[in-house]
Amino acid sequence: MSNSPPGSARPEPQSNDPRTLIEEIACGIADAQAALFAGRFRDLERCILRQQELCALLKTILGDDYTNVASAIRGTAIQAVEMFDYMK
Repeated sequence: MSNSPPGSARPEPQSNDPRTLIEEIACGIADAQAALFAGRFRDLERCILRQQELCALLKTILGDDYTNVASAIRGTAIQAVEMFDYMK
């Protein structure tokens, strides 16, 4: 495991396979939660930006099928941002 901050460990996705991207998004969510609970707000911001990048790539790959997957992921990201705003 690397010592880089959450959200910055992998600048490029490991694969263009939707399942792999979803796994990377899930790891990003876990990293964001850890950063949030530890009060590492810059790391949290990096995690959220990384999730947005991965979601954009997933949207490109899935095309019209993206909408159903994106709504679940977006809900989690929005919750993280709302919690971040609440803690300011």
